[in-house]
Amino acid sequence: MNKVYTIGYSAFKIETFIEILKQYGIKCLIDVRSVPRSKHFQDFNSENLERFLKQHKILYRNYAEEFGARQTDKKFFTDGVLDFEKFSKSQQFLAGIRKIEKGMDMGFTFTLMCAEKRPEICHRCILVGRQFHKRGYEVRNILDDGNYIKQDEVEKILVDEYFPRKSQLSLFERDDICLSIDEKIHQSYVKRGKEIGYRLEKNFDEEDFHDWFH
Repeated sequence: MNKVYTIGYSAFKIETFIEILKQYGIKCLIDVRSVPRSKHFQDFNSENLERFLKQHKILYRNYAEEFGARQTDKKFFTDGVLDFEKFSKSQQFLAGIRKIEKGMDMGFTFTLMCAEKRPEICHRCILVGRQFHKRGYEVRNILDDGNYIKQDEVEKILVDEYFPRKSQLSLFERDDICLSIDEKIHQSYVKRGKEIGYRLEKNFDEEDFHDWFH
């Protein structure tokens, strides 16, 4: 089974970051930031990062158009928020999927990179990683300790958050009992997407997103 990794750079110094990529045999890094610069982590500005990666024979590519969180075409928005379901069906998103699949056929191992260290609150996992997972790829989300959790483990985190088990349920919560696990997973992705999706009226910095979310 082909593997796709995801990673958030804000958890690492550049030296540790590159060592982790090498540890997992990653040959190409896909930068999914819409703005590939870092005001807090200068080593991860696109031009600096590309230079560091090249020294270790790792390719750098920016897929802002294909996978970036800051889309601006209003046809991809619902109630002013980027709709991950809509955007994941767009030609530009699917083109990004196809390019990575072609690279896999050539023997490359890929990681998707953004700023946020927690995959369950980053679009690299909730939007992009999910779509690779649905296509049967093993998605491994690298954590700040260098280990990883698979996408189905992320899904469990989401379901536990949005559909917690309670000893006593309210009248409205009883409806959740009738949902299948697949329905709960789908709704959890939708709920998270609404929370973290790019808003046209608010220009959140991708690095500052963690503070906003909490």
